[in-house]
Amino acid sequence: MAQAAPNAATAFANTPCQPPSSAKFDWPRFVDAFAFDEALPLCDKDDRCPVSVRNWLGIREFSRSNYAAAEKWFSEAAEIAERIGEAPTWKKKKGWGALSDIRRYLAQRRELGKVSPEYVQRIFVLYPLHTRATIPGKEGQLAYDASACRLLHVELNFGMLREYVELFSRGKLSISVEYRVVDATVTEFTKKRTGIMESLQPWNQEVEGVLHAAAKGYDLVWFLYPYKGGVAYGGLGSIPLTPDGKTRVGMRRVWYPDGWGKFNNFPQFFHEYLHTVEFSNGIKITTHGSGETNRILKETGLPKGNSGETDYAEWHFSHTIPGSKTWEKRFGYPGRKSAVPEQPESLNEQMPDHKPGIADKETE
Repeated sequence: MAQAAPNAATAFANTPCQPPSSAKFDWPRFVDAFAFDEALPLCDKDDRCPVSVRNWLGIREFSRSNYAAAEKWFSEAAEIAERIGEAPTWKKKKGWGALSDIRRYLAQRRELGKVSPEYVQRIFVLYPLHTRATIPGKEGQLAYDASACRLLHVELNFGMLREYVELFSRGKLSISVEYRVVDATVTEFTKKRTGIMESLQPWNQEVEGVLHAAAKGYDLVWFLYPYKGGVAYGGLGSIPLTPDGKTRVGMRRVWYPDGWGKFNNFPQFFHEYLHTVEFSNGIKITTHGSGETNRILKETGLPKGNSGETDYAEWHFSHTIPGSKTWEKRFGYPGRKSAVPEQPESLNEQMPDHKPGIADKETE
């Protein structure tokens, strides 16, 4: 069985992401193709492209720990925006992906410098090549295919997640991510969506081997599947080791459609990861409405209307995590070591369902 890849490009080595070949410049297609460098000299000075492309380049460099380069691109974007206007894509609310937050975190992360984490949480991204699925109660079949370009966008999100986690933990925690593209198809979405993994076809030695490797060698499984979006959730539960789902192992896990893989959906991406943090640590760190928001603001003392989930995470990493336990116990599986338990293992399901785009809105 092939090993997990250390980056998105290696995972999709046979079908790399290519920039658009059309003679007509189409900015959204260049974004989709992760072709920011190629788009830079083509941007029309009369629209918002010169601002947007520099913000994309800034995010990319931040996600790769190139802090000086990231600040250069952000500064250029801000200077141009003063003349021609800001790019609408980057107008997010504070605590929910705002550029002001990102630049503040960039400056703080640069000041923190190189870190020596006490624990590195291992994340395994499983990405099947196809979705040909039915949805209970709906006619027709969903048909989507995996994309090397979308995986590059997901990798960028993980890079930013790593920077945030390292910053908020003051260098005590980090993450590492490995990717595995499998030649399999998602064939069904169940109502509770816990059976989506069991629906993988063909369920062969490769799929079973990949899941066993994920269960014994990683702390979190991120199931990325081809879909336009609308079904994303994270938390605690289990992953199947057999197609009937009877043999399972308890895991932190996230189910995430690749259609939400671009950075403009990072609030949702971050939100799902935070669900795995809150349920593992017994804290409330995400919000889906005014009741949860008010509870968090009361506990943290953060200002209402001017904070969001990055602020909640920053506060909890400073005040309640790790507490009396080690970083490994909070974010890893120290008792599991390198062997899959002989007996079926499961955690109580804590995987809240979400409406589309829930984390991209400020809830008060």
